[in-house]
Amino acid sequence: MANKISPGALVVLFHFAIVIMSQVTLAERNSVEILPLAGSEMCKHGDIYQQGYCSPTHNSHCCQNWCNRKCTEVHSSVVNEKSRKFTDKGSPKLECQCCCKNLSLPRPPPPIISLPVPPPPPKLSRLPPVKLSTTQLIVSSPQYSSPQPSLKARPPTAPGNVCKSGDIYSELRLFDTRECRLCLVECKTECGSIGTTIAKQVCLFEANSLLCKCCCKNINPSLPPPSPSPPPPSPFPPPPSPTRPPQPSPSPPTIPGNICKAGDIYSELRLYNTRDCRLCDEDCITECGFTGTSLTEQVCLIESDSLLCKCCCKNNNPSTPPPPQSPPALSPPPSPSLPPPAVPGNICKVGDTYSELRIFSTRDCRLCEEQCKTQCGFMGTKMAEQMCLVESDSLLCKCCCKNNSPTPPPSAHPPPQSAPSPPPPNSQILSCPAEMTILISTIPGQEPCKYTLSPSPPPYHYLSQI
Repeated sequence: MANKISPGALVVLFHFAIVIMSQVTLAERNSVEILPLAGSEMCKHGDIYQQGYCSPTHNSHCCQNWCNRKCTEVHSSVVNEKSRKFTDKGSPKLECQCCCKNLSLPRPPPPIISLPVPPPPPKLSRLPPVKLSTTQLIVSSPQYSSPQPSLKARPPTAPGNVCKSGDIYSELRLFDTRECRLCLVECKTECGSIGTTIAKQVCLFEANSLLCKCCCKNINPSLPPPSPSPPPPSPFPPPPSPTRPPQPSPSPPTIPGNICKAGDIYSELRLYNTRDCRLCDEDCITECGFTGTSLTEQVCLIESDSLLCKCCCKNNNPSTPPPPQSPPALSPPPSPSLPPPAVPGNICKVGDTYSELRIFSTRDCRLCEEQCKTQCGFMGTKMAEQMCLVESDSLLCKCCCKNNSPTPPPSAHPPPQSAPSPPPPNSQILSCPAEMTILISTIPGQEPCKYTLSPSPPPYHYLSQI
C-alpha cells in the first residue's frame, strides 16, 4: 500500500521551501580591509569587514551562513558576527555584519565585543579621497562607507613600494570587474584631481574586486634649505694678521674668472628660483649704478638651484701710479702756505686731508663711511668725501677730511730762521719715499703743528702728530 503524505506535512514543506528560497535573495556588501582608525568598530586592526542584507526573512541563520561563505572566499574564518532585524517597505530584512580574521597577522582570537547596532547605512557612491600627509589611501564602495580616519593617524606605508620617494600614493578598489585597464583610467583621474599626473599604477586581482595602486608625481618638491646668512660685521675692524700685515698700496687682486680688467670693480649676485640669464644683465647694471659706474662685463653661471651673476663695473677713478722713488730733498720743510701734494684717486679737494683705511673679512661699504667719519673726527674736522673699493678679501676705504684751518695772512715780519739741516738720509728713509711731513697752523701767529703721513702703520693709515 502506497504511503500517503498528509495535508499538514505538505503545508510544512511548503513553508520550509519559502524560507530556503528567501535566503537566496541576499544583497551583498563589499569587503573593506580595516586600517588604523578606519573601518567598523566591531573589527580589530587588520581584520576584513563584511556587510550584507538577507531578505525577505528575520532568520539569523541566513546571516551566519552568509558570513561563513564570505570569509571562506578570502581564505579566512569568522571572528565576529552580528545581525539586525528591520522592515523595509513592509518586507522583513536582516542586516548582516561580520569580521573575517586576517591570516597575515597571526594573533590570538579577539573576544567578541557587544556594541549597539548602528542604523542602516545610507546609500552612497565612491568615497572621496582621504588625505593623510603626502600619502593618500582611497577605499571605494558603491553602497557602503566606513567611518573616515582621523587626520592625526600615521599615514599607511604604500604596499609593495610601488612609488618613488616624494610621490603620492593612492588606492582604489573596483568591484564586479576583471579589466585592469579600468585601473589605469581611474588612477589618471585620481592624479588629475590633485593637479598632477600618473607616474605608475599596479592592478591586483582579488576575490571579487580589483585593487588599483596609483602613484602620482609630486610636482612640488621641497626646495633646498637656504644657505645660512653670514655673521653680522663687527663694529670694530679685526686686527691684522701677524703673518700677513696689510700693505699700504696693494696691487689689484685677480678677479675670479678673469672677467674684469685691471682697476674695475668686481661684484657677485645670486638669484634663486630662476634660470633666466637676462636677469643677471639687469641686476648687474643696477649694481654698477649704485656705485655711479657703468657695466663693462657680466657672466651668468647656471647652477643647480640658482644663477650666479658675475659683474664688472668700470672704475671711473683709477688710482694714480705712485711717484718714482727718489731720495728726499735736503731743503727745509715746505711752508704751510704751499698746497699739499696730489691725492691718490683725485677724490679730495686742494687743502683737504687724505687718508686710507683697509677693513678685512667684510664686503659692507657702510663700514667705510663710518670709519672715515671717525678718522676725520680724530683730527677735529669733518668728512668731505669717501670711496669704497671692494677687493678680494678686504675693503679699501679712501677718506677726505675738510681743511678747517684758514691760510694765515702773510706776516710783515721776516720769516723765522730756517731749521737746521736734517741728518743724512738713512736706509729707512730711502726705503719709504712716500712718507711726508705737513705743517698746519690753526691760529694765526701761533707756531704751526707738525704732522707726518706714514705709509705702513697697522691696521690703518692714520695721520699721526709728532
